[in-house]
Amino acid sequence: MLKFDNLGLWMPHSGLVFHGVNAEVEPGEILVIAGRNGSGASMLLNALLAQLPPGSRRQGRISIGGQDVTSSHPGEYASQISAFSSQWVNPSARIGEVCRRADPRIVAELDANANPEVRVRQATDSQRVRANLAVALSHPGPVLLLDQPLTLLESRWHATVADLIAEQASAGKAVVVSDHTLTWLLERASKVLELGPTPRVCSPDDWWPSTIAPTSAQILARHLGVKLSELGGATKGVDFGPRPHLPHSTNLESLDLDCGQLLRPMDAPSVIYSPSAESLAEFQAELTEATQVTALAKPDRATSVAKACRKAEKASGLAKYEALNHIVKAGLNANMPFSKLSGGHQRLLIRELALLTGTLIVEPDHMISPNLWLAPTNLVGNQSPIILTTNIETATRFRQVAVVNQGKIIAQGSPSATLAHIDERPYFFHLTSRISWQDISTDWRPHG
Repeated sequence: MLKFDNLGLWMPHSGLVFHGVNAEVEPGEILVIAGRNGSGASMLLNALLAQLPPGSRRQGRISIGGQDVTSSHPGEYASQISAFSSQWVNPSARIGEVCRRADPRIVAELDANANPEVRVRQATDSQRVRANLAVALSHPGPVLLLDQPLTLLESRWHATVADLIAEQASAGKAVVVSDHTLTWLLERASKVLELGPTPRVCSPDDWWPSTIAPTSAQILARHLGVKLSELGGATKGVDFGPRPHLPHSTNLESLDLDCGQLLRPMDAPSVIYSPSAESLAEFQAELTEATQVTALAKPDRATSVAKACRKAEKASGLAKYEALNHIVKAGLNANMPFSKLSGGHQRLLIRELALLTGTLIVEPDHMISPNLWLAPTNLVGNQSPIILTTNIETATRFRQVAVVNQGKIIAQGSPSATLAHIDERPYFFHLTSRISWQDISTDWRPHG
């Protein structure tokens, strides 16, 4: 059993990250940690591993198998814990070398060794994650900690990875997993810990997010008036109804590309979905060459949040302090250097500035507030952002979707007119794409 009592964390440049966190995970259970970017989910796992930046202070008590390890050196209980992170220690290693440390069955299920000679630093995010994840899932320790195993994977891998995680729990491990892609994990979770001003633990059926957007499955369950665990039975035989063939957006710009004609809304964000990361990268290169629209560059390490905002304001014609005020409201410290932000806050800063300035946004966190996708007041003139993603749940939340596969635009229009025809995803993704966010999420209010 893994247990933490009154766990808290203070970091030199971030201050109090979280406090008063209480949870226990029995063998065979899966605890899912949820929260918005920068809420401290990754840091909580690092606190359990005692892998924190210098000057950090951890409070509370941690026990593994009934033994208090709060003051123990990590090496004393390392054999009991297997941990996954998307960060790589040896970027020069080959994917094949990494996979040799893992169970061949798990490697095969994740197709992790498809390019064994490719070095880690040259592999796609999906290849790196699958190889690293295969190693973590092969560790025999009784505790399994997973930090964002799904975030960088294409949608087609989400159910497979979630099944492998559930398999580890069924074998008697206590599993703790943090992620922003929650649909598949909630279906298999025993408990949910939502980090925020007041951390809380509850069952997946009883949990409705207070700091992040709900998942497609949660929206659909609430719409139908059933529990999340009852959703499969409640949707059997539901008729999708006629699917519209015209885009929801009418103010469209036509972009002629080698891979086809792209219809881009001028009054709202548009999304490009591909089932393959490689195909999406190929399309991004072509789109950038044709339109000169690029992804927002990561700020220099020493650049403060305020300076990054001012640079974005000047480049896009925003009024002075317009971007900064928006970012501060999102919870970031204006004077904080970029290098001192948590990984979640770094992604949050880049994503929010990209939304404001109308650039390319690559693989955004789909748990962002739906209001940012829907409100045209967040757009600068005709500079509506273009979002590139391999996550189908992200794509269901937009008015205009183009689907790219094998270098060609194969479908575009409203989500229900495109995704339901070309992707073999379960019922709720397609059904949810027909439900209005304005109707379903009116009682959802983020805190903080």
